[in-house]
Amino acid sequence: MPTLHFPDLNPGAAGDLITGALREWHDAQQTGRPVMPHLFASLHGPHCALLAPVLHSLFRFYQAALSRAPVIGRSEGLSDDETLLLALVSCPDLSREMPDCPAGLALGFDCALCSARIMLARAFEDQHNGGCLH
Repeated sequence: MPTLHFPDLNPGAAGDLITGALREWHDAQQTGRPVMPHLFASLHGPHCALLAPVLHSLFRFYQAALSRAPVIGRSEGLSDDETLLLALVSCPDLSREMPDCPAGLALGFDCALCSARIMLARAFEDQHNGGCLH
């Protein structure tokens, strides 16, 4: 199987988007609000809103791989779970290092990571024409 190469993402902008979306997703789950509409509304720009389903899937697989809800940081800093998620998104081979992650779940999580990388790159590639940056 050929190795996939993902376009480089702007780590700051992509990291901010992922972290913000994870926090909104987590908040919706904790407060009992419907997650998808809340996540969709929190993503700005026409291309970013389309990331809601892929990020929702990524966050669900991440939670399952952790065997618990991710710990969310505060505005002044990232939690260890947020830092790990950003590292997993930016480094395709790192997800194989998740401890205690059953093989089937690990495969699904790898797929969610790949989908997120592809869709994030796509959303950010046209930043000057309505991309994800606000």
